[in-house]
Amino acid sequence: MSSERPAEVTTGPVDQDWLGGISPWLQGEDPPALTILPVRIVEGKAVFSADIAPLAKQLRSQGFDVQLLSTPAQTFQSKYGADWAIELSILLNVAGSAAWDGIKFLYHLIKLDAQGAREIGEEPKLTLNQGIYRHPDGSSFLWQTFYGAPDKVIDRAESAIRDYLSATQLSEDQAVEHSEDTDDEDTDN
Repeated sequence: MSSERPAEVTTGPVDQDWLGGISPWLQGEDPPALTILPVRIVEGKAVFSADIAPLAKQLRSQGFDVQLLSTPAQTFQSKYGADWAIELSILLNVAGSAAWDGIKFLYHLIKLDAQGAREIGEEPKLTLNQGIYRHPDGSSFLWQTFYGAPDKVIDRAESAIRDYLSATQLSEDQAVEHSEDTDDEDTDN
C-alpha cells in the first residue's frame, strides 16, 4: 500500500459557488430521503459523475428512496486517471427513518468499491459534499465537505449525521417540553 493515504479526514464548508448553482433546484414539494447532487449545473443541465449513476441504481433496486437531482436535463461525465477517486454530493432528508437506512447502504457500497481498489494496489480517495436537513421548508440545513480515505470520510460523515440528529432532536424536544410546561402552568391557575 502507498504511504500517500491521508492520515486524517479534511472537513470544511462546501463550495458556495457550487451550492448557489444547485440551490434553485433543491426546492421540491416531496423530497426523497436521499438526493444525489451533480458536480455542477451548466445552463440548467445537471452534470453528474458517471461513477454515481450505478450507485443510484443500486440503491433504488434495493427499495431506497433516492433520486438524482431533478433538473430539465442531465448528463454524465467520465474522468480517467491513474488514481481511484470519487466525488459524491448528497442531500439527506432526515425527516424519516428511511433516509438513515439508505445512506448507510450507500456508504457500504462506497466502502466495498474502495476495498476493491485497495486490493489492486490503488489508494482510494473520497470527496463527499453532504447536506443534511430535517424540516420540509428547508429551515434547518447543515452542509459539510469531507475529503480523505473513504473509510475515514464515511465515519466522519456518519458522525456528522448523528450529531445533527441529536442537536435537532434536542431542540425539538426542548420546544415540546417548553410547550408542556406552559400548558401545566395554565392549568394550575
